[in-house]
Amino acid sequence: SMCKSEGEPEGEPEGEPEGEYDDDDHDHDHDHEDDEEEDEEGYELPGRAGSFQDLMEDAPVINFQEEPFFGMKYVVDPSSNKLYGQLILNQLDSWAAVGFASPEGDGGMTGADLIVGERQSGSTAYGNTYQIGAYWSSTYSRPLKKRMSQNGAMDIQYCAMFEGNEYTIISFARNLTVAPGSEATNVDIPSGPLRLIWAHGNEGQPKLDYHNSNRGRVEATLY
Repeated sequence: SMCKSEGEPEGEPEGEPEGEYDDDDHDHDHDHEDDEEEDEEGYELPGRAGSFQDLMEDAPVINFQEEPFFGMKYVVDPSSNKLYGQLILNQLDSWAAVGFASPEGDGGMTGADLIVGERQSGSTAYGNTYQIGAYWSSTYSRPLKKRMSQNGAMDIQYCAMFEGNEYTIISFARNLTVAPGSEATNVDIPSGPLRLIWAHGNEGQPKLDYHNSNRGRVEATLY
C-alpha cells in the first residue's frame, strides 16, 4: 500500500496539493510519467485505485487556522476502518499535529490521541525527510510518545510528508476504532460530532516543542 510503517521517510511528492490553500503563482508542472512509476512501486492504496494524492484531490478540508493556513483534508472509509488524512501547513521547517479529543476529557489535551509530524535532521535528493509519531496526552504538559508495547502505537500509518511551494504536507492513515489503551490514551473516531485539537511549531521548529499560540480546537463531523 502507499501508507508505510511509522517513521519511514518519504521522498518526492506526487504532485501539487489541491484545495483552498493553493496559490495561483505556484508551478503546477510535474512529470506524470514519474507519478505512474511511483504507483507501480507500491504506492497504491489498499482496495482503491490511484495514489493518495488522487484520493485527496476532491476531499473536504477542515480549516484550523487562516494565517499561516493550517488545515486537514480527510477521507473516511468505514469498511476498512480507516481515516485517511492530510495536514496542510503554509509554512516550512515546522512540526505539525492533529489530535482526537476523548469524550471523557475536557475537549483539549486532557485525554487526547495525537498524530505528530516532525522534520528529521539531514535531507535527501528530494529535500527534507519527516516522520510521524503516535502520541497521547493526559495533561497540558508535553505529550508522550506511545511505546510499541502500548495498544494504539501501530494504529497509524505513515503515508507521505514533504515540503514544497511554501507548504508542509503530512499524509497519514489511522484506524477509526482502536483497541483499549494500555497506559496510553486511544480515542475512537465516531460517526457524528468529534472534537479535534491542532497545533504546530513556528518556522524553524522542526521538532515537537511548545506551540505558543499556534494551537486550537474545532468540532467537526467526519462521517
